[in-house]
Amino acid sequence: MTQRSHKILLPNESEMRTCSTEEFEHIIQIKFLPNLTFATDKVLKKVQKLCATAEKYEEFDKKQKWLGVLFNPEIEQGSEVDALIQWIDSKFGYGVFAINDLPPFTFIGEYTGEVRKRKWADKKNNYCFDYSVGEKTPFLIDAEKSGNITRFINHSRSPNLEPISVISGDRTHVILLTKQWIKKGEQLTYNYGPDYWKHRKDEQ
Repeated sequence: MTQRSHKILLPNESEMRTCSTEEFEHIIQIKFLPNLTFATDKVLKKVQKLCATAEKYEEFDKKQKWLGVLFNPEIEQGSEVDALIQWIDSKFGYGVFAINDLPPFTFIGEYTGEVRKRKWADKKNNYCFDYSVGEKTPFLIDAEKSGNITRFINHSRSPNLEPISVISGDRTHVILLTKQWIKKGEQLTYNYGPDYWKHRKDEQ
């Protein structure tokens, strides 16, 4: 694996830290995942089969296919934008902030984590993302204990990022792209959707 560096600004600190993946995992207490993982081989094979069926019956639209091809290198390499993970407060926890100006249509990263079946307790987990394969499926991406920079991106009803499900290789991926120009120092956000926020009173 290529050595990566991660930029973090911790609570009660005024200077940004640049740390290795090992240091990042120790500080934040999650496993860094540049790519999706699957809970079991059975889940992976089911996803691959569903994707093949969806392709056969043309359930993926042109945008999903085009973006999947366009950003295939970034998805395969587990690329993510150079950004700062910064502590905000006890209400919001960490957030992600632009280190450089970002033009529209910039690839921020893939939402990574463990793909698994849904559970009743998932409504208590703030890091779950729907994982659709053509039609809606019983799977989700769980980034509670593992993931990349995207798991720290906060919700906003006026977001500057857009999550998009694309088809790349033999499976789908959720990627995040900028919707507009984002200035250096601005927080990156996307809309988590009403199904998530109806359970909370502290939305932005």
